[in-house]
Amino acid sequence: MKNLNSFLLSSKKSTIVISQRFPLYLSKDFYTSSKGFSEDKEGLELFNDENKSIFDGFHETHKSLIDYGHNLILIYPIPEFGENIPNYYKKGFGKLDLKDLNEPRAFYDERTKESFLLLDSLKSKNIERVYPSDLLCDDEYCFSMIDNKILYSDDDHLNQNGVDLIFPEIISKIKKLSISTSKPTSK
Repeated sequence: MKNLNSFLLSSKKSTIVISQRFPLYLSKDFYTSSKGFSEDKEGLELFNDENKSIFDGFHETHKSLIDYGHNLILIYPIPEFGENIPNYYKKGFGKLDLKDLNEPRAFYDERTKESFLLLDSLKSKNIERVYPSDLLCDDEYCFSMIDNKILYSDDDHLNQNGVDLIFPEIISKIKKLSISTSKPTSK
């Protein structure tokens, strides 16, 4: 993160789209679904050599990017499932009783509470926000499939179908920031 931050703080001012697994990093815990599916717990190493909380570190990094003059598109947490979605459907292919794999919206809301606090705490006219849950969830559930199209390539990464749902929103936010930052300021 330090190397990336150093690079961005010495580069041309740009619009940066930020999407991270904030719930994983902030909780330091992998996701376990409402159905008991749990993702592979290998590979998570969080180094913090400055004795800062992960929350404070993320906040400082994003604030420094804003202060430098970058525009930020913050992608709020993408719903997680704890089960490889394509494999789930492949295992059940041809079964009449296969149910769509959905997660209760309440699980998403609880898991992402701290992520929303972090992202909502960043204030600037140079920030736009994208909420994948507005497109992937309703009031009751977050969906792994919409219109018979699987949305994930594993348990937490969107495939092309999922990206196609949120991409127009990202482009809209980029255009909005481009228009607002290209307007001449009046004296």
